[in-house]
Amino acid sequence: MRSYPIRMAFAAAALAVTAGLAAAQGISEPGAPAPNPPQGNPPPAAGSDRISAGIVLRELRQLGVTAEVSTDSRGDPRIEATVDRFKWAIFFYGCDKDGAIEQRTCGSLQFFSGYTMNTPISALPMNKFNSENRYIRAYTAITGQTFAARISMDVMFSGTGGDPARVLRSYFAMMKHQTNEFRKLINFN
Repeated sequence: MRSYPIRMAFAAAALAVTAGLAAAQGISEPGAPAPNPPQGNPPPAAGSDRISAGIVLRELRQLGVTAEVSTDSRGDPRIEATVDRFKWAIFFYGCDKDGAIEQRTCGSLQFFSGYTMNTPISALPMNKFNSENRYIRAYTAITGQTFAARISMDVMFSGTGGDPARVLRSYFAMMKHQTNEFRKLINFN
């Protein structure tokens, strides 16, 4: 599979995060000495693992991505970004309804990028892409008289105990790589 090396990298990263979380929670293998209590930063406070448009904007801008925040039809934050010269949207879900739009915390988000095509894309390459690439969802759509190829990724934050900025950067890198591969698949460059 073409994506095997990246899968291994993500699997290794997930294992490292899991091991780090286990150590931070005082979990160890049977018979292993108890881990030392964590030094430095205390664990995140309850609810601090939620994401906000402000965090996303800050992280994207540090990565050199142009991004602007607005609201969607439900009043939740929505970010329009330009990544590698292509438009992306970032939708937020499970958001607080009060406060400044950039500061409202949300439970999850979705990265989305869509491409208008002159001809429809066959389901066969899309299915193959989906079967070889975890976390990403690629699909086609007909919008009026045009065809579209779309890719999206859902990311959960709430209840994970993760640092939202670090989680965002990890998933952003994965989405950016997979979106580049997707554009190659649909011959859109």
